Amino acid sequence: MEISDAAKSGDGTTTNVGIKMTGTFQCPECRQKFDSEKAKQLHWKFIHDPNRLGLQRLLGSEGWAREDPGRELEASTAQRAELGAELAKVQEQLQSAQAEMEQDQ
Repeated sequence: MEISDAAKSGDGTTTNVGIKMTGTFQCPECRQKFDSEKAKQLHWKFIHDPNRLGLQRLLGSEGWAREDPGRELEASTAQRAELGAELAKVQEQLQSAQAEMEQDQ
């Protein structure tokens, strides 16, 4: 099987596994390199863009997750807790409505 040069990556070391060593366009967020600016932009859009992932609302306009990835995890955990509390309220309302329906019958 023949592998296209465009699909090859790394230099044989574990440090550079998956990194395109011949790429000249470096991603500003990670170690990945690309053969064209367009490829780099698409990578950034689908891998790093906080707006695409809906993180802008979660992170705020400061974008602090880029400087401190741990804060993104904290925010995600806080959001899950908030959603869990909302779910509990909705479940309570559903149980209350079901109880009322049973009494009406």
